Amino acid sequence: MSNLSPHPPSHAGRTPFLDDFFPYRLAVLADGVSRAVAEVYSGRYDLTRGQWRVLAALGNLPSGEKGGLSAKALTGQTMLDKVQVSRAVSGLAAARLVTGRTNSRDKRSKTLALTATGRALFDEIAPLVRAREDSLLSVLDRQHRDTLLSAMRALDDRARQLQRDNGLSSPN
Repeated sequence: MSNLSPHPPSHAGRTPFLDDFFPYRLAVLADGVSRAVAEVYSGRYDLTRGQWRVLAALGNLPSGEKGGLSAKALTGQTMLDKVQVSRAVSGLAAARLVTGRTNSRDKRSKTLALTATGRALFDEIAPLVRAREDSLLSVLDRQHRDTLLSAMRALDDRARQLQRDNGLSSPN
């Protein structure tokens, strides 16, 4: 699947459906990239992809911020479903990397934040993940990187617009 042209060569006069089906190819690419990045934190730090996404979402908040995020907000930011977020948060809480306090407006939910240990771990892993990202993108020159990011934004905007037009809610 290394041929990234819009229409791969046909096989016996017919292109196999998945070879040029954009959502499938994008999912395969996203999974491959995610796995390549996961190598950075999975072995050495024993984190799952879900745990890393939650850690990164909470780590993205300013360190002095008192708020935090609810599990519901984490589902939108991490692209994980409720069960995946719950499992990730449970594992991170057991490792004392996140803490939760009851939401003052909704007593049924908790506001989650990194502990000092969680913040230190995020600060240690984030540059390593960025270095892996740079390594992945090193096959593209600056112009191609900019074009890729622009195309990704345009496709994301269009997908969200189509969801709104069809009465579907966007994940974020």
